[in-house]
Amino acid sequence: MLALIVSLLVILFAAAAVADVSGRWMDDDALKRSFGGATIAGVYFDGRTFREQYRPDGSLIYEEPIRKRGGTWRVVVGTFCTIYPEGEPGGCFRVQRASANCFRFYFAARSIAGAEGGATDALAYTAEAWRTDAASTCNEVPTS
Repeated sequence: MLALIVSLLVILFAAAAVADVSGRWMDDDALKRSFGGATIAGVYFDGRTFREQYRPDGSLIYEEPIRKRGGTWRVVVGTFCTIYPEGEPGGCFRVQRASANCFRFYFAARSIAGAEGGATDALAYTAEAWRTDAASTCNEVPTS
């Protein structure tokens, strides 16, 4: 019985995670459902790779091949914000679900205050990423 319940929960979670692949901006609820408690891997526009774990308590661990650091994440007015201590670059991003397990991130604001103020006019493509708990559905997956 427990196995059946777990299987049903997995199916429900997977359905929620792939709900909207329309290319529209993800809303607050979709961002929280997709990333809260998840780990993503991705590729920046310049080819650099990264991995980021979003813990349920709002903390995060960010990793690139040459560095690792902690920070916090938060959903603010339709943006997904990753903030790091000591002035390290971070920011708030609008996100599109490109396919079932592929997300495109567009820089919207440098700070939470900027996102709250609606500073999202000059969106710039930043990265493509996928959740690591399922196969990527992005067109290109790095081999390293």
